[in-house]
Amino acid sequence: MKKVVRMMGLCALVALAFTSCKKNETNSNLTFKASMPQTVSNDRTVIDNNNFLRWSSGDKIKVLSEGVAEEFQIIGSEVGKKTAAFDATGKDDFLANLANDRTYFAFYPNAVCNDTAATITLSDQQLRTATEDGPSFNTNTYPMFAFNTGDNFQFHSNAGLLRIQLRKTRTSTNEVKVGSIELISKDQNDQLVGDMTYTTDYVLNPATRLNVENSSNQVTLTCEVPEELVSGTQSNPTFQFDFVLFEGALQGGFYVKVRNENGQLIGNFEANPSSGDSADALNHTILKEEIIVMPVKEIDGTIIPE
Repeated sequence: MKKVVRMMGLCALVALAFTSCKKNETNSNLTFKASMPQTVSNDRTVIDNNNFLRWSSGDKIKVLSEGVAEEFQIIGSEVGKKTAAFDATGKDDFLANLANDRTYFAFYPNAVCNDTAATITLSDQQLRTATEDGPSFNTNTYPMFAFNTGDNFQFHSNAGLLRIQLRKTRTSTNEVKVGSIELISKDQNDQLVGDMTYTTDYVLNPATRLNVENSSNQVTLTCEVPEELVSGTQSNPTFQFDFVLFEGALQGGFYVKVRNENGQLIGNFEANPSSGDSADALNHTILKEEIIVMPVKEIDGTIIPE
């Protein structure tokens, strides 16, 4: 059965700590720091490093206050990239009111802002890329928002992950390479991804689900480097593929189509509509700030006619 993993590090406890906008001792840049603690699991099992959210070189955030939006970019990171320094040089006036609670609103990835809102696009074309902890969804994918409490920001999100798990059939002698995976909701009106506009009122009180514009009920996850599934006599490794989706998605069930590096169909799976909230019920509805882990599926590399 599927598992639900709470993404504490990805969202609920992601903290943005402005270090009083002091001068960096090693240069003349003005900086603030963004810190991310590790994720934890609600089933008390150990979570591997792929469940950490880490800053990447070039990451940008947008901060909005009193109708003015400023962009900040990483200039360095500490060990593990859980804490990063953002360049705030020349923006002293903009950050002058950090002592006043709930006056600054931060968005990731870098958003399109107007006076009172920010729009973030969650794409239907997602990329699985290499990181120092193993393959994961690409940077600038997972949407987050926050407001300041003094000089600290605590991020939240209305998105979660669906984790597809694949492994090669132990007896297969075929080469099995995953080039892409298509996720298709059975409900044509299901809003898996799209454009979300976060008003400052919503950031202060995200109690309801926002409407999604330009939505899609299909998402394609492409592997930057095709993932070769391997099997051995002692073990049969499982490979993980994560989709970033809005909360509430997939309640009506979905299809999964796995394709090789040549675009040929090699896996075709189905999940029925969610049936309840009990421990034994099949409920794969996406929850914000959590990972829905689907049962492992095996692939032998056979081309499936379409």
